[in-house]
Amino acid sequence: MRLKPTTSVALFLMFLLVAQTTLLAVTNDVNTTMLTSETNGEDSFSVSARNAPSWSTPVSLDSTDDIGYQSSLAIDSNNNLHVTYLDWTNQNLEYTTYDGSSWSTPVSLDSTDNVGRESSLAIDSSDNLHVTYYDNTNGNLEYMTYDGSSWSTPVSLDSTDNVGWQSSLAIDSNDNLHVTYLDYTNGNLEYMTYDGSSWSTPVSLDSTDNVGWQSSLAIDSNDNLHVTYLDKTNYNLEYMTTGNNTGGNNSGGNITECLTFTNLSFDYNYSAAPQDSFNLTADLTNTCAEGVLYPNTVVVFEQEGINVTNSNNWRYEKGGNSSS
Repeated sequence: MRLKPTTSVALFLMFLLVAQTTLLAVTNDVNTTMLTSETNGEDSFSVSARNAPSWSTPVSLDSTDDIGYQSSLAIDSNNNLHVTYLDWTNQNLEYTTYDGSSWSTPVSLDSTDNVGRESSLAIDSSDNLHVTYYDNTNGNLEYMTYDGSSWSTPVSLDSTDNVGWQSSLAIDSNDNLHVTYLDYTNGNLEYMTYDGSSWSTPVSLDSTDNVGWQSSLAIDSNDNLHVTYLDKTNYNLEYMTTGNNTGGNNSGGNITECLTFTNLSFDYNYSAAPQDSFNLTADLTNTCAEGVLYPNTVVVFEQEGINVTNSNNWRYEKGGNSSS
């Protein structure tokens, strides 16, 4: 007659009894551990449980001096690992990589002055590496890139006041770079972007109180930007996005008009063949309370063509992705 224990204690006792008198077969894989008793076909008993992934033993990647501070890890399309970090002893920006079989010897990417703090590493679709970090000597936001063969010379993206703290770098589907960081002097959340040819002028996204600390930037499948950060005045978690009320890229619906054009002029040549591009010059007035993220805005005209008789027909829209 089979026993049918109804409590966990009885179940445990039954397991011990069976384990002492039968052969246990143990099956292991990444997700499951199963113990099954063999009892000549009479009775059987098994225990199955889900396991978490097995972590490896810790490995020291770099043990020279006092190093490994504020590391940033990224993985390329070939599953090779790349990491940047601070060498505190020498105040350098360090880098090492794993090619699938072994880790490389650490390399100092920037050893000028007191640099390499709070690095943020990202990899584009061509497996080029990009890193932003803080130059503590000059109070600048620094940038370097690796094109597959060599690292670039460090470039100061923002050197106004004491800026570049705690940067967060992200790359969109068009391989445009986006970075948020702290302006320590003014306690602002700052933003810059790279469109493939040049970096934009820094923009203050939030300048209310002492904000912008420890920002984390991410980009969704629609290339909308999302950033979280610390409001150190009120000790709140803050959030901003370039998304719109309809979600994702906007193809109509609710749009927030942030900037108004006045004194509009342009160099469109009416006598020439249709032109794909032309230059606009205008004075802009911000009508939004929040900061405007210029890279995610678009200029649209309310009517077809570009025959402008009234500059008020033009507007600068936040959250749009199409023009007419």
